[in-house]
Amino acid sequence: AQLPFGAVGINLFPAFAHSIPQLVWGAPPGHSQSGYGFIGNAGLYRRPHKAVLRAPFNWIGRKCLCVMPPKKTEKVFRRLARYKMRPTPLSQVMLFSALFLNL
Repeated sequence: AQLPFGAVGINLFPAFAHSIPQLVWGAPPGHSQSGYGFIGNAGLYRRPHKAVLRAPFNWIGRKCLCVMPPKKTEKVFRRLARYKMRPTPLSQVMLFSALFLNL
């Protein structure tokens, strides 16, 4: 509760909080490491203090964080963008096939 951080990640990179609009991201009240105030908070919580992201130690998304060849990286992120713009089952399958099967 006394950690002076806006987003904390347990077995996860805390910058993922920035891509989830319901979570807050930024400096906690009274601190200015990341600027002043929060962004995010699509849930409209009153006076949020921080976001805590948790994941198992061997979570499936960990594969995304490994170093990939440039062609695979481009394919994965193009499909990720397509999935974020239109989240359909087909775009999800295409994203996972690029990420895990290199198709």
